[in-house]
Amino acid sequence: MTKRKSIILADAGILFIAISWGLNFSVIKWAISDITPMYYLTMRFLLSGVLMGLLFMKSLKATKKSEWICGILSGSLLALSFTAQTVGLQYTTPGKAGFLANACVVIMPFLVWLLYKRRPSFPMILGTIIAFIGLAVMSLTERFILQLGDLFQLLCALSFAGQTLIIDRYAKRIDPVPMAIIQVMTAGVLTLIIAVLSEPVPDLKAGGLPVLIAVGYGAVFCTAVSFVIQAYTQRVTQPSHVSVILCFEAVFAFLFALLFGYESLSFRNIAGSIMVLTGFLISQRRGKSAQKGQE
Repeated sequence: MTKRKSIILADAGILFIAISWGLNFSVIKWAISDITPMYYLTMRFLLSGVLMGLLFMKSLKATKKSEWICGILSGSLLALSFTAQTVGLQYTTPGKAGFLANACVVIMPFLVWLLYKRRPSFPMILGTIIAFIGLAVMSLTERFILQLGDLFQLLCALSFAGQTLIIDRYAKRIDPVPMAIIQVMTAGVLTLIIAVLSEPVPDLKAGGLPVLIAVGYGAVFCTAVSFVIQAYTQRVTQPSHVSVILCFEAVFAFLFALLFGYESLSFRNIAGSIMVLTGFLISQRRGKSAQKGQE
């Protein structure tokens, strides 16, 4: 397979993740009244980990030390990211949560600068400023106060940016399948510990169909399939490229929220959304010198 075809397939895989995760904001919002956040995440991650383990049992037999390190580190940040996202959804709308959770796109270049000493370009800085102004337009109340749910979503974005960078560091020298299984199981164990310590045991019979659909959809499409795809795609593409496609998760989150009645059109939502997406896209542009250096 040529490099161009590999990149196209990688982009298609990341877009699939963006659509799946965008829909999941509304699915979680639908089910969250019938199940506590941490037990939802526990069931989602552990079910996904078991399914992946059964399907790829042969891959687990030759697991390397680097795959354990990458899986445990990325799984810990994954648990933090999704904990913040799911808890935060109790205090904000799915559409707004989708945009704020994707602040990792503008956080990413500064993490790369801090860790790898690669200074962001002028378009990156300009795009970051525009995107954060857009986030403020969407998220601040009339009294210019950032609400509790919004802060949780920003924590989710920062944690996911860190998780992406960890995978990028190990991606080219590990088998993505066992790493993804270790990552998901780590997240499942950590969320289970938090759930036991902080939440009452849920009555699954009372939850009914919404909980079953939310857990099943989250476990299969948003976890098992998505994180195997992410691990494979980061072998052929850069973290910033992954993040700019994943920013469309926010678009799908807002569209699905509109469809299911969780979000309404308003001037602030539209203006903020346009500014955020514009900032995301500008932040991914490079100057001519930077492009030549990359080539």
